[in-house]
Amino acid sequence: MPKQVTMRDNKPGQKTLNEKLQAARALSSSKKVDVDFLHGKIVNCERVNLREQASKDSTVITTLPLGELVMVDVDFESKDWSHIQVYNNSSQVGYVMRQFVEVE
Repeated sequence: MPKQVTMRDNKPGQKTLNEKLQAARALSSSKKVDVDFLHGKIVNCERVNLREQASKDSTVITTLPLGELVMVDVDFESKDWSHIQVYNNSSQVGYVMRQFVEVE
């Protein structure tokens, strides 16, 4: 089982993941910019499971280490999950619990 790392609070003035995703969707829908993914990284846990579906019961594709760079799909909406692609490996696409993803 991965070691849980203490979650950080947002710094004053720092946008939450949800706020960043909403801003990206707004830009994309305004046709000013075509935004499909935002840069992010794995945080708050030494290793997290990349899953086939947005469910704890879903098959684990692989595990991702703390600090792994990812691309976050802005069109996927979920309170608990992020749809991601591993930055340097386009074949590794799946779902990670949102608390372990930080959008940069």
